[in-house]
Amino acid sequence: MSSHKHFAAHGRSSNATDPWVIAEAMVAGAVVVTDEISNPNRRLTIPPKIPDVCNDLHVDWVSPIDFLALAGVKWERLE
Repeated sequence: MSSHKHFAAHGRSSNATDPWVIAEAMVAGAVVVTDEISNPNRRLTIPPKIPDVCNDLHVDWVSPIDFLALAGVKWERLE
């Protein structure tokens, strides 16, 4: 938390549990699944995006679609 001071929202914000998700992934050696997109100008983003914090802390992360593909879920395109 000290390296990402604005990551944990105060009060009833929707990102209040994000630090806990990343901490659990660090401890368990797991991968974080998030639909957030890394922000190349992340120093300007408050709070920072999950992928950027994961990258800084060397925690693997994937998008939900990539997670499904890694899990072996197959789907067909509807036309």
